[in-house]
Formats: sequence, structure tokens, C-alpha cells
Amino acid sequence: MGDASSPPPVARQVSSQEAPGTSVVPLRIITHNIRFANTSPEKHERLWEDRFPHLSSHFKYHTRPHFAPQSTLVCMQEVLHRQLQDLVKHTFNTSGSTSPSHAEESDWTFVGVGRNDGKTKGEYSPIFFRKSAWKLRHFETVWLNETGEVGKKGWDASSIRILTCAVLQSALPPTDSGVTSTSHTSRVILALNTHLDDQGVVSRRESTKLILKVASRLKSQYSPQFTFLAGDLNSRPDDDAYQLLNMPGSSFVDTRRLIPDDNNAEGKIYAYGNERTFTGFAGDAGAGGRHRIDFIHLGISEGTHDEAEIDTLKQMVQGYGVLPSRFDDQIWMSDHRGIVVDLLVPMKSP
Repeated sequence: MGDASSPPPVARQVSSQEAPGTSVVPLRIITHNIRFANTSPEKHERLWEDRFPHLSSHFKYHTRPHFAPQSTLVCMQEVLHRQLQDLVKHTFNTSGSTSPSHAEESDWTFVGVGRNDGKTKGEYSPIFFRKSAWKLRHFETVWLNETGEVGKKGWDASSIRILTCAVLQSALPPTDSGVTSTSHTSRVILALNTHLDDQGVVSRRESTKLILKVASRLKSQYSPQFTFLAGDLNSRPDDDAYQLLNMPGSSFVDTRRLIPDDNNAEGKIYAYGNERTFTGFAGDAGAGGRHRIDFIHLGISEGTHDEAEIDTLKQMVQGYGVLPSRFDDQIWMSDHRGIVVDLLVPMKSP
């Protein structure tokens, strides 16, 4: 993959069987648990005011114009309202101005709500996108509990948990494969972002089942040509939630599983960076990660994990990386490392 900031090469063929009337959408997906603004920080954890400049530069660098696709999507977890305000004003702001009168100059927007009240209280799991690249077709928040009640904990969960859902229609002109129509209303994707419970084993398992049902419902309703699920699952690959998402017949597959563990023998791609995504706030200058619990799962047809479709997904993946979360000054921008996936997504136009 090389530098995680490099844009995917749009000229690369996704499939030798690519159908006429199909365009290629370069898509970068970033997911990052940014750590809530803790006013009583742990040892070696810094206050939000100290972490934010690092985190802001991190997002700006990996989404900067001309070097990352305009269609880039950023998913986050543990975002409190005041953190969201900082991100909107100082990070995802095209003009660089913090004045409300210049708010219209920013190309970036987001969907998401606070999990406690469906408005501004509690943690958000937002999805950021550029208005010039995507038109929002549908947005909803699903509360991961037995009844779907707003602000209710589910099963044995220690916290309220949600799933943010966005149906996005490409607003970018077709880029490839001889598309002549100016209409591209069919180029729709389904973006899902979640943060499963850190304590409740039953909650993680049942929430995953619910996420699969929601994804199935939205795919049936909107017929997206591409689907993904990003987030902090608090589930290692040997745990229930991860296993349910990746079992044969489910509708998702972990992007990391599509990357060969062959030291890039084919000269195409390798998993860049660290393997583990959760670090905590270790004080050791050489501290490594603890667990791999953050993922970007790609959608696949329900009821099948056939080799042909898996191969198609492999061809789509242009890069996978786990991004560093600390540098020379030893300030952890978060207790999680971000993940970035670069894709070339074939989409049919009418």
C-alpha cells in the first residue's frame, strides 16, 4: 500500500469481466475510535485539548484534497458533542474559517446523533462525507437493544449502543468504462458505523445479529451497489461478534482477511502498519497494541461467500493500513489506532 495518504490509481482495472456501462468509484474509508473527552484522564492519557491538534492533523492529512479521493468517508466512535463541534469547525472545514457565517463554504458534512437522547447527549458514531461527492438518500440511527428504544441499553451491555446508517448516492460524474449517460442515480452505497459494548458478551452477539438484519432491510429497500460496516466491535477475531459477521452465509467479510499474508509476494498489496488497533495509553515509548478490535467489513451477497465474489472484493481492495496514533512527543491522540481502506468500487450507471 505504501503511504496511506496516497490516492488509489483510478486507471487500474477492477475486473476483466467488468460490464459495459460500469464506472469505477475510488473510495477511501477511514474508521477511528477517537476516545471520548475524558475529564479525568488515565495515566499517560492527555486531555482532549492536548489530543485534538494531533487528531485534527491526522484527519486532515488522510483526507486532504487532490491526494485522497473526493469520495472519502470517515467513520468515528466515542465522539461527544463538544468534540464533534471541534471537528466540524476546525478539521472538516474547507474554508478554514470558524465563523458561522462561512459554514456554507465547508464541503464536509456528517450524519449521526448522540446515543443517549437521539440528539446531542452521549457519544456519537458519526459518518463524515463531502457534499460534492455524495447525496444523502437516507439516514437513520438504530439503537442496539431488544426493542430499539432510544437511549436504552441492550441485553447485558454496560453502555447504550447504536448503529449509524447512511444511504449515499454518488454525486460525482462517471469516470470509466465508456459510460455515456449523465444520469448516475443508481450509484448508491450503504455505509454503516457502530461501536459495540466493551463488557456485554450477549450484547455484542445480539447487536451483531441486529446489524445483519438492518443491513439486509436497507439493502432490500435501496439496492446499494456497495455496502460496508465500520467500527469498534470490542470483539477480537476469535469472539462471537466477529465470528458472526464473517461466518459463511453472512453478508460481510473483514477487509484484513482479503489481504494475503505472503509478504507481498505478488507485488500488489500488503497490510500496512500495525496489526493491533487498541493500544490503551501505555507509557512505554515502545508500547505496542493490545488487541485487534476495530474493523472495516465489506458487504457481500447474503447466503454466500463463494470464491468468485471473494475474488471480486480482493480486486477492489487497493490498500489496507492501521495508522499510527503517537509520534515523537509521545502524546497518544487516542487509545485506538485508525484504519484506512482504499477501494476501487465498480458501479453500474443507467
